[in-house]
This record gives sequence, C-alpha cells and structure tokens, in this order.
Amino acid sequence: MAQDRGSIPDEDSDEFQKLIKRNFGQSNSQQKPFHPKDGHCKTWKNAPNQKTYSSFGDQGTTASVNMYGEIVQFGTYLGAGDAGMFSADQKFLPEPYDVMARADIFDRYSRTRLAGPGCYGFEFQDVSFEEPPSMAYLHYRWPRYEYRSTRKILTIQWAVHDGIVLQQCVLTNLDDSEMQVSCRFRNDHGAMLIRDLDYIDPAHKFNNGDEEGGDYHTNLGPYGYSWNLTHDPRCHKAETQTNGSFKGEADSSTLASHGSFDSKDELESAMVVVSVFLNGEALRWTSSSGCNWTKRLGGRNSRNSTIEVVTAYRMTLLKTSTASWRDYMIPVESTDIDRILQETPFSPIYISTTECSAQQSNEKHEPHGMSEGSDSDPSGIPADDSSSRSHIEFIVRRNLEHILSVCSIPLKPSGWGNGKATSLKLSSDLYPVALTCGDMSCHRICTSASFFAFRFLVDVSRRLKQLKQSNPEDRYINSLLDRIGVVCRGHLTWLFSNAERYFCEKKEGGLGYFVANYWVTGKAIALDSPTWRPDNSLTDTAYQILKAGEWVQFSNDREDLDLARDAVGYAYEPWMKSLERLDRRGCFAWPHAQQGGTNVFRLSDHVLIWKALTTVEEFDLWPIDTEGGRLMSPSQIQQGMLRRFITENEASRKRMLAVTRSSRETRFMFHARDTTLFYGCDWGFFLQQTPFREAWKDTLEAQAFYTDNQDTLWNNTLRYALGIMMGIRGHAVNQQSGCDLVKMCLRAILQATSSNGFCSVKLQDITKEPVLFSREDDRDYYFHASFEIPYILLVDAARIHRIYGQKPDIFQNDQSYQSNQQVDHVLGDADGYYPKMRKPQLKRQTLNEKIASEPSSLRKTVPFGRRFDSANVFNIEEEWLYNYPSFLLSETAMTSDDIKKAIITLATKDRSLEANEPVVVRAAKGVRQSFGDWSVGGDEYEKWDKMWFENWLEDDQVKRSLVSDIPKTMRLEKRDRPDVAPSAGAPTDIFHRFCNKSLLHKLMGVRNATNAKKRFVWLTNADINTALICYLGSVETERPAISLFFDRHWHHDGYFFDDTTMVMNTWETELHLGFYSLLDAQEISFRGASASHNDIILDSRRISKVSMGFRLWGDLFDRHWTCHFIEDINVLSSNLHKQSGGDSFYWEPSYPHTEKGKYWRQRKVVELYLFGHILAGLVQSTREIFESVKKELGVQQGHGLSFPAIPSSEDYFFSSAQWRKFQDLLQAIDENLEEVKLEVSKWVSREKDRGQEKPRWTRDHERKYGAIIKKLQVSAENQIRSLHGVHSSVKSLEETLIRRMEQIREDIALRGSEDIRFFTYVTVVFLPLGFASGIFSMNGTPEPDLLNSLVICAIVSLVVTIFALFNAKTLSTILRRRLHLIDSYSQEKMEQSFLIPRHERTAGRARKSTIDQRQREPESGGMVPEGPHEDLPRSHPFDGTETKHAPRVWFLVSYAVLELPVRRVAVAYDALRNPKLTWISCLHVILGFLCLPLCVLFWFLRFAIANMVDLLQVILIIVSWPFLLPPPDEVRFGGYMRELATLFDTMRPLKYLGSRIDKRREVLKGR
Repeated sequence: MAQDRGSIPDEDSDEFQKLIKRNFGQSNSQQKPFHPKDGHCKTWKNAPNQKTYSSFGDQGTTASVNMYGEIVQFGTYLGAGDAGMFSADQKFLPEPYDVMARADIFDRYSRTRLAGPGCYGFEFQDVSFEEPPSMAYLHYRWPRYEYRSTRKILTIQWAVHDGIVLQQCVLTNLDDSEMQVSCRFRNDHGAMLIRDLDYIDPAHKFNNGDEEGGDYHTNLGPYGYSWNLTHDPRCHKAETQTNGSFKGEADSSTLASHGSFDSKDELESAMVVVSVFLNGEALRWTSSSGCNWTKRLGGRNSRNSTIEVVTAYRMTLLKTSTASWRDYMIPVESTDIDRILQETPFSPIYISTTECSAQQSNEKHEPHGMSEGSDSDPSGIPADDSSSRSHIEFIVRRNLEHILSVCSIPLKPSGWGNGKATSLKLSSDLYPVALTCGDMSCHRICTSASFFAFRFLVDVSRRLKQLKQSNPEDRYINSLLDRIGVVCRGHLTWLFSNAERYFCEKKEGGLGYFVANYWVTGKAIALDSPTWRPDNSLTDTAYQILKAGEWVQFSNDREDLDLARDAVGYAYEPWMKSLERLDRRGCFAWPHAQQGGTNVFRLSDHVLIWKALTTVEEFDLWPIDTEGGRLMSPSQIQQGMLRRFITENEASRKRMLAVTRSSRETRFMFHARDTTLFYGCDWGFFLQQTPFREAWKDTLEAQAFYTDNQDTLWNNTLRYALGIMMGIRGHAVNQQSGCDLVKMCLRAILQATSSNGFCSVKLQDITKEPVLFSREDDRDYYFHASFEIPYILLVDAARIHRIYGQKPDIFQNDQSYQSNQQVDHVLGDADGYYPKMRKPQLKRQTLNEKIASEPSSLRKTVPFGRRFDSANVFNIEEEWLYNYPSFLLSETAMTSDDIKKAIITLATKDRSLEANEPVVVRAAKGVRQSFGDWSVGGDEYEKWDKMWFENWLEDDQVKRSLVSDIPKTMRLEKRDRPDVAPSAGAPTDIFHRFCNKSLLHKLMGVRNATNAKKRFVWLTNADINTALICYLGSVETERPAISLFFDRHWHHDGYFFDDTTMVMNTWETELHLGFYSLLDAQEISFRGASASHNDIILDSRRISKVSMGFRLWGDLFDRHWTCHFIEDINVLSSNLHKQSGGDSFYWEPSYPHTEKGKYWRQRKVVELYLFGHILAGLVQSTREIFESVKKELGVQQGHGLSFPAIPSSEDYFFSSAQWRKFQDLLQAIDENLEEVKLEVSKWVSREKDRGQEKPRWTRDHERKYGAIIKKLQVSAENQIRSLHGVHSSVKSLEETLIRRMEQIREDIALRGSEDIRFFTYVTVVFLPLGFASGIFSMNGTPEPDLLNSLVICAIVSLVVTIFALFNAKTLSTILRRRLHLIDSYSQEKMEQSFLIPRHERTAGRARKSTIDQRQREPESGGMVPEGPHEDLPRSHPFDGTETKHAPRVWFLVSYAVLELPVRRVAVAYDALRNPKLTWISCLHVILGFLCLPLCVLFWFLRFAIANMVDLLQVILIIVSWPFLLPPPDEVRFGGYMRELATLFDTMRPLKYLGSRIDKRREVLKGR
C-alpha cells in the first residue's frame, strides 16, 4: 500500500495505460455506441414550463444542469463537518446560508446559458446552434439534451456512476465536408468553488474563501491527465499555487485539511478531480488554468464523422495518511457511459394507475399493460375529455427517480474517496440513508418532506409488488424494488444509528425523541443557530414512527420489524413522556405553535400523534405499559382529541370539527396543510357510526360556502391537491361538482409543473405562474409540499383517471359522498341557514361556544333555592385551549450558576436612561461587590461556587417572610376517602417563616401544579436582598413586573393595575397604597420605612411614610396564582397562629362571618381581604395621627380650638412655627389621601373596566363563595367610607387651623392699628402746643415767665399724655360708652322727631328689628365671630352713627333750635289742660313759659326764611323761562330742514334723462 501510495508507474506501463485508455489490451476493443430504444427516453412535450433545471445523482453524488445541458453544481457526501455534504458551485451561486438568494440565482441560471467568464465546464468553442436543445429523461432518470441543425447534431447525456459525474457529448457531422472542432474545459477567474453545504452558519470559514485567494490551489494529475482543485483554507497562496504536472509524491501541504472538519487524527482537504476523455482516451492537460483541444471530424459518410467527449467530475476528501496518486486521477473504465446505460434495465410500465391489492378489493380497475408502447409521453395540458394518465405517470416516475437518486444520500464512503462513513450496516449493501429535499435545498432535511418521500416510496413499492406478480422476472421492476428497499431500510437505519435525539431527561445511557432539524450526517442542528429553522415539534417523532409503521406494514418481514423497533423504539418512551408532560391539563390536546403569545391547536397534528400511537400499538414497536400512568390507550386518546375539536359553528348552528382552535379564534375552513385530515379519514380517525363522523361530514359540506373558496384562485398548489382529495370523495368547495373540481385542480397543478416533473408550490397571484418561496421561513413548507403533491397524485391517480374517463362508479365506494342537492338539503335544514342561494361563511369565528363534544351531565344533588346571583356567573369553556401558566412550566431548579448569571446581568446592564436605579439592581450590585470577581477558573471553581452560595446570606438570620404553598388536591371517590375526619379547628393552610437564605432555597426549587398550584409570599420585613430573591425566583416574563413591584413599594407610590387578557390566559392585579403612620424609632430602622416629618414627635413616636401592597398573577380560571404581599406595618399578623413546635404558622383570616374555611385560596376572596385590610391599616394609622394632632393643638370635641383670646406677639410667633408644622403635616396627609382615593376609585371600577374579558366564575364558585365575597365587599365599602370620613376630618382640621391662624393674625394687626390711633390722638394734643410755642418764639428770646409757663404746660401735657396712653383702653371704653349713650339718645329722638319724614321713620324701625333678629340668631359654623357683623348694611340712619338724609350733628342743632322749644310749649299746654296738676306738670308749665319766646321767635324766623326761599324759587323759574320753551313741532321742523338742506328735482334736469331713454327703447322693441 505504501508503494502504491508513494510511487507512480511509468506513463507507458500497462498499469497506467489501463487508467487512461478504454479496453486497453483487449483484442475486440470496438464497442457499439449506446442508442436509446423507443420509449426509453421520456419527455413532456409542450410542457407549461420548459425552461427548468434537471437534477440527477446516484449513491450520494448529485448534480444539477440547466436547460442547455450545462452544469450548475455537483456535490458529494464526504462525511466531514456537520453537514457532511460538499458542493462544487459555479462562482455566481451565493453561499449556502443565503437561502433565498441561492435558490433565486439557481432558478435564474437554470434558464440562462452560462456564457462569459466566471463559469466552469466543458464546451465546444466553435459549435453553436440557433435553437435550444430538446430535453428528455433516459429511464426517467438521466437528463439527455439534443441540439440539432442541418449540418450537425450534438447530444449531451448526463449520468452519475461510482461517485463520478459524467457528461457525454456526442457530436456528429452531417455535412459532406470535414469539420475542425475545438473544445476546452473552462475555469476562468476561479469559477469553481468548493463549499460545505452548511446553510446555517453565515460566517463559515470553509466557505469564505475563493479560488483566487490563498484557500485554493490547483495542479495537474499524474502526467497531466487530470486537473485537480484542492480547497484548504489554512494554505497560503505563496505555498500552494502550482502550475505543473503531478510527478512526485504527494506534498503534505496539499493534503492539509480545514480545521472545522472534526478529524481526530488526520488532516483533510476537499478536492475536485476533472478528466476529459476523447473517444475513450484521456486527454492531456497542458495548464492548470485551462486547456484547449482540437479534433477534425470527417464527412457524413466517413468513419470518423462522430466524436465522443466524456467529461468526468469527482469530489473526494483527502487524508494525509491515505493520499495516493490514484486519488488524483479518474480511471477511464468508470467513464464508459455507454456501457453503464446499456447495462441499466428498463421496462415501460405504468405505476400510477396500478392499484394495490387493498384498492383492488374495494374498487373496480382496469388491467394494467406491460407492453412497451403503452407508456406514452404526455403532451401539453389534458383536456376535459382526454386522459391525464400519462401526465400523472410522468410526474410520479420523475419524482420517484428524484427521491431515489438525488434525495437519498447513503452515508458510505465514495467509491474513490476516503470519506468517513457510519460503521453500522445490516448487510454489505445497507448503509444509513438520509432523505433530503434535493440539490436546490442544499440537501436540507425537512421532517415532513422526508415523511412524504418515504410514503411515496412505500406506496410505489406496493404497486411494483403488484406488477411483479404478473411479471416476476422483470429486471426493471426488481431493480426498482431493490433500490427502494435499500433506501427505506437505510433510512430506518439512519434514524436508529445517526439521528441525534433530544434528551428530555439527562441520565446515563438515555435517549430522547427526534427533533426537527438534522444535517445529512444525522447531527441535530443547534437550536441557537443564527438563521431561521423550524422549532421542534411533537409531530417530528410521530412522522418517524409512521415511517417505520408504513415500511413494516408493507414488508411484513421480521427483520424489518426489528429494524423498525430499533429505529423508533428508544425515541418512543421520551416522546410519550413529553406528550404527558405537555398535556398538563390531561385533555389530550397539544399545541402546534404559539401565535401572538397564545397556543394554537391543529387537528392535523393530533391525527398524526394518534396514528403514531396506533402504529406502535398495532406493530408492537414498543411494549406499552400504562399501569399507574395517566396516558390511556390510543382509542381513548382518539376520542379525547375529537371532543376537543368538536364545537358549534356560529354561522350554521351545527356542531362541526374545527381544524384549528385557539383562545382567539376557531377555524373550520380547510387550509393546504389540512390534507392530513383526509389521511386520518382513511385511517379511521373520525370513527364511523359516531357523532364524530357526522361532525366531520358537516365540516366537509360547509367548505362549499366559504368566501375564499368561491373563485378557487389559490396561490398554493397544495391547496389544489386538497381540492382533488375532496373532489374524488364527492365533496365540493364551491358550486362546481366533484368531477369538475378534480379536473380544474389537476389543470392548475399541471400548469405549475415544469418539464422536469417537479411541481412548484407557490403561484403568482395574478398570472398563476410558478414562483419560488419569498421568505426564508417558507422554505420548509415549499419543499414539504413539493413531495406531498406527487404523493397525492400517486394515491389518487386511478380515481382521477376514471374521472377523466367519465365513469359513473367513481364515488360508489366512498361513503362520505353526497350530491350537491343533498348538501343543499342538509344545510337548508338550519333555521335561516342560506335559503335558496349559497351565502359565504366567515373563515373563522371567535371563541364563544360551549364545549360540544362532552354531553351534559346531571348532578347527584341539586341545591335548594336560588342561593347565588347568576349575574356574577361567567363561564369560560375549553380551558385546554389557553396557555398554561408560565410559572408552572419550569422542570428544573435554578442552580447557583443560573443565579450568578442573573445577578451579573442585572448588575452590568446599562441603566443610564432610567431616572432611579431599581431596587433589585442595587441589591445585585451589592452582592457582586461583596464577592468580587466570579470568573474563578481551574480547580477552585467548584470550591468558590460552593463558598459563594453558602456565604451570600449567611449573616442575615432575620425572619423576613412567610410562604404558603397550596398543593393540588386530588378528588377521591367516597370509598377512597379516609375514615377518620380531620379534627375541628385543625390548621390546613400552613405558613412557614423564612429568612432570606431559606427563602432563596425555597423559591429556586421546582414548582409545579402538584406541589404549589397557588403560592402566597408574605413579606413582613423585606429588605433589598429579599426583593432580589423574589426577582430571581420569578419566571423570566414576570421579572420586570416584580422589579417594578418592589420599586413602587420602596418609593411608597400609590398604584393600581388590573388586567385580564383572555387570549393569553393571564390575570394580573397589583395594588400599592402609601400612607403616614406613627412608628417608634426602632420600628423605622427595623422595617425600613422612610422617615417623614422627623421633627414632629407625637406621643413619643415619629411620623413616617409606610406602604402596603400586593401583586397577584395567575390564570383566568383561578386555578393557579402567585401572590406577593408586602407591608411596612403588620396588619394581618393578628390572624397568624403559631403551631406547637417549629417555626410554622397557620392563617385564619377574620372573615366578617362566623364560618371558617379555605376561602382565601380563591383569588377573588384573598384580593378583597387584602384590600380591605390595607384600607383598615391606612385608616387606622391616619386616624391615630389625626387624634394626636388634635391633642397637641388642644382641640376638644365640639368646643373648637382653644387659643388665648388675643395672644401677645411673642406667644404668637412661638406657637406659629409649631402650627405650621402641623399644617404641613395635615396638608401632606390630605394630598396623600387624595392619591389613595384615586387608586381606590380605580379598584372600585375594575369589574366594569374589564369589559368582556372577565375571569371565570362558575355557578359552583358563586354558590360556595358568593356570600363571603358579598360580605367582604360590604366590609371594603365600609372601609372606603371610613377613608372618606377620615379624609374629611383631616381636611376640616387643616382648614380650621388655617382660619384660626389668620384670625389671630388679624386680631394682632387690629391691635396694632389701635395703638397707631392712640398715637394720633397724642399728636393732636401736642399740635396746639407746638403751634403756640412757635408763635411765642417769633418775638425773640422768650421771657423767663414765658419759659416757665411753657415748661409747666409741657410737663402737664406730658403727664396728661402719659396718663392717657396708660389708660387709653379705659378712657376709650368710657368714651365709647358715653358716645353710645349720646348715640342712643339721638337715635331715640330721631325716631320721634317730626323733622324726619314719617315713611323714613317707619322703614328705619323695620330694618332695626330685622338686624336685631339676625344678631340674636347663632352662627351656622358653630363659632360666633367676635366683633360687629360684617354683613349688616351701614347706609340707614338707624343702623349706625351716621344718617343718610340728615347728618347726626345737624339734626341735634335743628332739634335744639326748632323742635325742642316747640315740644316744651306743647308739653306745657298739655299739662295745663289736665285738671289735676302735679309737681311734674308744674315743672313742664314753667319750662313751657320759658321756651315760649324762643318758640315765637324761631317761628317767625322760619316764616321769613321759608318765604324767602319760595321767592327765590319763583325768581329762578321766571329767569329760566326762555331757556325751558317746548321744542318745535317735529314734522313741521323737519320739513323746514329738508327744504333748506336738499335740492329740488327741478334743479336737476338730467337726473331722469337716462331712464326715460331706456323706456323709449323698450317700447320700440315691442313694436
């Protein structure tokens, strides 16, 4: 071997000549060229899409050529790297990861000539043809192109053999003259690129290089008989670029490998070898950059008028230890394409219309022919009265060869390469086989596509087996059966030995279930791949199980049964566990995916899951043991599935099978992927003779009434395939009959099919031309449909053929068939359902129906009377449709590494845009700073990890929280219940007290519905570490809300939020109320409450701001929730009762009734209870502050504020500072209570604000908890009223304090004004003295006597002034009293005086009586203000010291002069008339005689004055007479003014001249 590897034989040696010359050394070396027989080359004449590519291959080597027969790419399985597949691409093809661009460029160049630089491949330089070639497929497998003109014929035949891609070009000269032919292999500008078909990694190192760089190097093979291209990214250009022939031993630098090839002991390089053979002899290359060859052809009748050029391509993986010179050459015997094709068997048979034995027993069929001429070529699109048999046969056979040749990749070493292969094989010819989607997909593995490819092969095998019964010796049939058997068995081997599984439980030797994304090697694609890939699904394993079941059912072989058991047996158990784990509600419903955060359930997925379980049970792929488990038999699961999807269609009022269900909507209209439902119908999923079958029929019949089905202008060919499946079963999707629907859909599919037999999945919306997928996430569906459509055509080909033959018995064996008239009759039975004409339905309906599958049941007991309010009942059915609570989905506990990562993420996150640093961030930074650098490596990591986790909270032993977990209760039958009843008063709801460290261990553990479906976390003394622990113990989606929860509590913010989202199945409630409370200094530091108004001490306690709040997060069904309750003051602690021994407590809330029970486990109960107690604590704390402030201010109930009557200035300024503090405090409490009332109002209206998205509340809930909820609501309303009351009291006290302070300030200001008045009086006294002194001092120096007098006078004045100032108040009082007496006297006299008119005296008396009455009434506010009443009018003579018409002084003068003498005389006269005189009468008579002269004198004086006044008035009237004449007559005066101011018409002769001319012209016109 070493000699073979190291030395090259001579060029002329027989050993070497056998490699470069065909039939070397044989006497009869002449070989007849291969000419296909009639019927061996198949083509679709006048195909709708003739410009397309062709893919072909064999044993893991594949190639694709365009419509001109030029190579676009070829590839081989080498087994290196993750993908295992490598490709030699044209330079214009993008890298594999650029999925859409690569597919688009691939499709574009499949219709374009590869002209110009940058392309590789063999070509004739001076041979050209005007018309494109005709294309056919030899044996439906190998593409064959023929160029034809009048002078020459060029035939290009492609094939693959022994890992070598062969291109045979046969050029024939039809002209009589000779022809000079030049040919070459072009590789301009590094046109060939070797790439790893890794379509995931955009930065793949192997694919980043180009041939012009240092990653590639080229050389020639031994003696220049081949051209080699080696790709090694580690090589450097200066070291690897060579241009000579290979003559010596292989250089180690050329055998280096890519670092990513995962080779344990050797270095590997990917190499492409190209050899060109002319008429069976290898041509010598003269340059590694390209080479030209020239050949002369003889005339038409000469022997050398035809030449054969074979270009051979081979890709291999070189290893440094095994590299040989033979690896750099391609032997000529492997390129004998004529021999290869001649030895390949072929028979013109019909596979599609050959019916299996099962079909033959149920349906009539025509005998199938085996004659060679019966297999005709299709042409165009079949008409309605013609046959589609040849078209479907062509599509079936092309897809069969495509799957066997291109999509089937055996994991074995290439015939010439040294790639690594899987060691497992059952026989010498059986290797693991991967089923891919072909060249265009970069050999991507799509699980559903491989399933339909596998089913396609199995179904073809059944038909071939049927054909073999009549032709057992047919080599072609036997070869197809062998090839299919190798692929199917090899694929099951690949599933068992190569396909990696997902480990749901990591344990030694355990295997998992299958995943969605695989490489050809069987490696699972990483979930964190940078490009899109489908998520793992439960149907991935179901597809693989169904493959095994299909093959076992066909082969019926014990060895195949064992192989199938090995393939899926180890995946079945973890898959079953996943089914059970994901079906947490036990309703046999598994979500397909999530859309908008809510689960979507597909009936098609459940069909596949059920069929997989049935397959396991029928074929014994896994021993089923359900003892003690929840998973039932497949039949029970089947019924459970159907119950979940049967519901009422709101449009038809019928119970139908929904094809898709979610909490948002229900869909009844079929989509393209719902073809699976018809497979399920064939499998018996819908249970004949049951209501489920009737619901399925109603769903089928309703399809004809959907709006989107009326035009059948779909842009998805799989949707047309679904139409075929419905049509052949006698169902319609619109007004067309079943036969017309089948023909229309088949025409659409054929119109989208290319001449290569591959159907395009996507159609252009308007033109309906085939297009590629437009999004990367449509890629897998595109390839899936491209395999399912041929399968549907294969399975239904016979019935389609009979439809085109217009045979009336095509629906006789389908029990689901009904005529359109029957459909109309059935649908017309519904009340108001589409009378006379079909009306379209809605595609979807919102979730508003009751569960239709479960029959209504009667209770054993019925409650007596109506003990509940039905208005509160709100049912939400179909709980299985809604998301399961995320806080119960975790299956593993958090580790210390997880905690550290979360803390580091918190501590290092950029929070520059946040106004305040969150509490949990502050705690995370503190933890990180305490323990320094966590990046400890080496052996000390485990020690450091343990030390950190144990010491983080070691010093904090304060009990800061209580936690109660409510486990799931199992409903026991009566016979299973314990005989001994629990003792009365036994605690049932246990709260355990935790410090921070124990709380961390508690919250980091696994939580599920079994151990803690409801959790109450009571934080009695939380610090920032407690907040961080609660944050870490929450699920990822809840952490931001928990962080804000603690931030609001720490900042004492008022906050309320209540949100119910039905589609997400979330119910979130959060309440925070901050308020002021009196706490001791130790309580402030112990509880972490923020001190406020620290300078106010009431009852030896300080006023501090505290907060209480809770957060409830759970589902709408009130089955699961988490509550965090945090408080700065203990309000609920009185309801905790410690158990005997230990540190555990049980909670008995003080409900407002005598019954005790587990009511607080209901969310509506606990939130009302917490709300009421938070309000109670708030009201109690506020009232306590209020009473303390009143006590400090000296306020007594009902007596107002007790202040000194008029405090001194010093007393006022001393007290005002303290009063202002109380005023600020009351104002702060007032504002806080306003905020609290706002949040409380939101709480009160929360039920109304929810609208229709209400939580579930059933009749049982209302009956059990309605009474307690009603009483809790009443209690909460009482607390709200108390809140309003204490707020009013605080506000009233604040306003009273403000008013009283203002009143005192006014009194002090009034007293100052009085002092100023007294000072004014003093200045009035000294003013004459100052004036006198000034006068006296004007005559020079005063005399001593004068000075003495002045001094004495000044001293006396000073004494009098001082005496008056000291006795100002007393003197003022005396003077006020005297003035009051004088005022009263004058008032009394004015009331009696005849000098005042009588009506004024009467009005004055009435007003005075009203004022007196008002002054006697008490003031409304409870406090009578001091001083005069400000509302009294001061304008009436009887109201004050001033009169309105006669001033008081003038009245007294007039009274003394005029009225008093007259009154004395009148009194004396009255006394004289009295016959009896007394001494008083005598006194009146004496006074009367004394005043009589004055009376007479003043009477004459008044007489004279009155007459003088009257005379003056007369004179004034006479003087003003001329000026008071009446105005002239207005009419007459106006006339005078008009005549003087205006011009007469006679004075304006031209004014009316124009009008007269116009009138004259009109008269002339009239004549």
